[in-house]
Amino acid sequence: MALALDEQTCRSILESLAVGLHVADRERRIVLWNDGAERITGFKRQEVIGKRCPEQILEHYDAANKMLSGANCLLAGVMTAGRPREATVFLCHKEGERIPVRVRVAPVRNERGAIVGVVECFDEMAAPQPDELLETEPVEDRFDLATGIPDQHSMELHLRSTLEHYRASQVPFAAFAVLVDGLDLIRETRGQKAAEAVLRVAARTLMKNLRPSDAVGRWSGEQLLAIASNCPAAALASVAGRLKQIVDASSVPWWGDRIPISVTMAGASILAGETGEKVVARAEAALVELMKRAA
Repeated sequence: MALALDEQTCRSILESLAVGLHVADRERRIVLWNDGAERITGFKRQEVIGKRCPEQILEHYDAANKMLSGANCLLAGVMTAGRPREATVFLCHKEGERIPVRVRVAPVRNERGAIVGVVECFDEMAAPQPDELLETEPVEDRFDLATGIPDQHSMELHLRSTLEHYRASQVPFAAFAVLVDGLDLIRETRGQKAAEAVLRVAARTLMKNLRPSDAVGRWSGEQLLAIASNCPAAALASVAGRLKQIVDASSVPWWGDRIPISVTMAGASILAGETGEKVVARAEAALVELMKRAA
């Protein structure tokens, strides 16, 4: 028996896809928003259907944190040129973190061939794995109740597992000590919940922009720790600079306002014979020195 794909069946299939997909009309008002789009962006259907994409829902940003609007808007460009486009961009999650995605946009035409809208398909991009894949023991994270990010115990387990792999393979890794700038001021002026939200978004943005084998979580107090695989000393500055730029472009929506985020971070790459605690201590010392120079 042949499968009948009527309009409702096709719509149901599209809405259930794990990859993000949305359809917008000529005015860029969203008419379809699927399960994948909800998962990736944090926005539910009822929050976005009928709204225009630029209304802080599906903003696209390039690597320099420039919003792709006007002549650079992917959707407007496809509707004007009538040709599909692909790009690697950043999306802003509902809670504020920046997510790297691969976007494909194509025109939607009616039976006469006229463009009546656009369809956009997008999915999260994981950072490429190193040639030497990590064969670490899986770590079942425990999450900090206040922020929902891995706690210090989990990060100690990640550090131990990564160190064991380094000793077996000699593929270097790096530890990055990270502090959110002005967190005490945010707590004083916005409250404890706002400070926790800022810390959570900073950690999640870091995690979204590292490899799946890497780890980010709380360390001592409100300091974050990031563990990056296959990261020799020569790459420390470029990795820290790239991550800082992305986190500093993030912000947290808060009672009709947005709280900007910036971080200070410094790293250290593992040296022969070192313990995990030693490489973290060197990263923390580098962070303290960086903050002294900035004061």
